[in-house]
Amino acid sequence: MGSTVAIVLFLAAFVSSGHSLQCMQCTGFSDTPCTGSLRDCPSISDVCGTMVIRTRGHRWTSFNYIRSCVNISECSNNASVTGLYTTTATATTCCFTNNCTTSIPILPVENYTLNGLACPSYVETLMEPCDIKNVSACTGDQIRCVRYSASTTLGSTSSDLFFGGCATENTCAVESSSIKGDGISVEIKRKCYNGAGSLDSGPMFYSLPVILGLLKFVFAM
Repeated sequence: MGSTVAIVLFLAAFVSSGHSLQCMQCTGFSDTPCTGSLRDCPSISDVCGTMVIRTRGHRWTSFNYIRSCVNISECSNNASVTGLYTTTATATTCCFTNNCTTSIPILPVENYTLNGLACPSYVETLMEPCDIKNVSACTGDQIRCVRYSASTTLGSTSSDLFFGGCATENTCAVESSSIKGDGISVEIKRKCYNGAGSLDSGPMFYSLPVILGLLKFVFAM
């Protein structure tokens, strides 16, 4: 309830006046806060956000800690995705004044109990596959299947990523998002659907949440 009230007050104070915020922007590769420079948000519907991303592979775990301008629809949006090689969890918190500091995001609790859903699973860097041979068994509250396509620029290196797997409902909640921080830019398309038999159904969404968690994997390929 408190976060909802804060969002309403922000919309009343800033969006109606046409003013955008100034927010800290930085990117760190750990689970501890980063610091950077103050930047003007590109949209009046942007707020100051902090995103923590944890990605687990077979024998490794990596973190991203990102502070930037985010669309207000991203606030308090915790989600997780399981794919062919990784499981990624993300949490986002927001604040609504110039150069504010958000609360530290708390990642969703991991649940490895199989829930009976299986989703086509892949990670590709050239194009989205037509013939998907692998399937991931979904766990916990990952009750949707998801397909991503993302264009990422990290420093002077650009990469495309195509990803499929299991997702929580919150993963599909945001219709559009992107991020531009110090040395990083990401734009994403995503399609969520209910199961392996529904690959061509469901609306198309655009969102950020878990792709940044795959950066370590993608740029290492």
